Amino acid sequence: MHLTAQQVSNARNNSGKLVKLSDGGGLFLAVLPSGQRSWRFKYRYHGKEKLLTLGLYPAVSLKEARQGREDAKRLLARGLDPSAQRQAMQREAEAETNNTFRAVAEEWVSRHRDIWVPGHLRTVEKRLANGVFPYIGNSSITSLTASDLLVVLRRFEERGAIETAHRIRIIFGVTSRQTSWTD
Repeated sequence: MHLTAQQVSNARNNSGKLVKLSDGGGLFLAVLPSGQRSWRFKYRYHGKEKLLTLGLYPAVSLKEARQGREDAKRLLARGLDPSAQRQAMQREAEAETNNTFRAVAEEWVSRHRDIWVPGHLRTVEKRLANGVFPYIGNSSITSLTASDLLVVLRRFEERGAIETAHRIRIIFGVTSRQTSWTD
């Protein structure tokens, strides 16, 4: 028997234990003793029972939870583990967040912190913080194009800072070619 929206919204737990309200097809609403309600999908993959959390109610509605179950079933039909797929997507998102121009440039600066004299370090950090990061700092290093970098360089040139533009171009060359620093 399928759950109704009314049953879901009225679901309470007074037992002190986890209460499961089944919607069928492996989908159920877990009602915790704290009152929190969570959509979960129970399935088998390579003979092992697995559990995928689809989200918290009411942020994820009954309709959205059912859609999540169907999406997971499609992955299973293709021989893929829905939990592993979600983890892979989360890792990709984290890698994308950690692979911004700012992150790569800051890592490069930190690797040279002990090598550079303090005045040069301050100059490089100031150039990046004031002239580069506001424009492309949050951009993915893999999505940056030459024209994106050229726009930043033109800003320096327009105010007559030709030598600074030249040095920023050198920084761009180092940070855009490397994603892991070995030097």
